[in-house]
Amino acid sequence: MQLSDYVGQQIIINAQPLGGLKQVKLLGVEAGGVWIESQEITNQLLAQFKIATAPNTFVFFLPYAQIEMISMPIPTVGLNETAFGV
Repeated sequence: MQLSDYVGQQIIINAQPLGGLKQVKLLGVEAGGVWIESQEITNQLLAQFKIATAPNTFVFFLPYAQIEMISMPIPTVGLNETAFGV
């Protein structure tokens, strides 16, 4: 499994600069970190500048040193054991 195999897909990432777990789109993988796109982060950025739209979509680079965890879906059924009393 290679992280670069998931470019273009939605992943879950936990990183301090993002404020915890976020669902993001993985756009690129480099030796030093990853490029991501996130509507939630874009909303926060636009609100910070008090604007409603921007002419371009924002992408963000996260160095690996700031990433605590990355999770991506694989094509198998995921179960919540507690929902089944396990």
